[in-house]
Amino acid sequence: MESNSNFNSDELDLISIAGNVSRFLKNHGKILWISAVAGLAFGMFHFFTATRQYKSQLILHSELLTNEEAIGIIDSWQNYRSNGEYQILANILHCSMQDAKSLSKISAEEIQKVYTPNNPNGFKVTIFVKDTSSLNRLQQGITTGLENSPYVYEQIKLKKARLENLTQKVNDEITKLAVTKTAIDKMITNNSNHSTPLLVDISRINSEWIELNEKLLFYQEELKNTVGVQVLQDFTKPSNPSSPNLIKSIFFGTAAGLFIGYLISLFQYVRRRIKNLQTEAIVVRA
Repeated sequence: MESNSNFNSDELDLISIAGNVSRFLKNHGKILWISAVAGLAFGMFHFFTATRQYKSQLILHSELLTNEEAIGIIDSWQNYRSNGEYQILANILHCSMQDAKSLSKISAEEIQKVYTPNNPNGFKVTIFVKDTSSLNRLQQGITTGLENSPYVYEQIKLKKARLENLTQKVNDEITKLAVTKTAIDKMITNNSNHSTPLLVDISRINSEWIELNEKLLFYQEELKNTVGVQVLQDFTKPSNPSSPNLIKSIFFGTAAGLFIGYLISLFQYVRRRIKNLQTEAIVVRA
């Protein structure tokens, strides 16, 4: 018996709520409808007038910076962008003021989190730009900006100096070996009596010649590839903007319009209720 009574009470509550909602919509439906249409129109207006933003991604790897360090540097660039410090950003990226202003947002994240000091997976840089023609210049600016950080710049300079020194030493050894080889060739040509030991020397010299040239090529390649940041994937130029989005503009515009219409309707409803209560109070006192 008590269960049926609770059920009926709940049913009556739902009917009462539905009745209140129906009356609210009947009394304020016009306001809600106008607000929704106005919000829809604003969403459409925003879509057609907002600046187009294009998203692109760059994958980098550094042997001198950890991923966390590189991401921290890039986050500081975003702070300059958010604060409107375009000149500072242009100086860091070695780009024009126009390219710096074209950059709407820049962020970085690890491709895959690996708990090692040197993450072999590199990191991903995501940017939003207003002009896709600036992508190549901004890519060069990002790599240059990372390489010109004081720590990386000093490490590159030290590594290059060490490789240049090793390259010079190997060149000197090759030159000395060439002189020795030339002298022995002349002795063989002149039919020297010490031909047998000289043949052994030639065999050893040829082996050293090959080893030194392999070292030289290795050091030259290392010197050529001594950079602070390596590009694993370039920025690609998107053909379609990532924002604004027509469906999102319409949805959020309409939702915002409905919310404002609801607030207006609620304000009118509360004001009407207060007036009615005040009128009833006056009637009771009379």
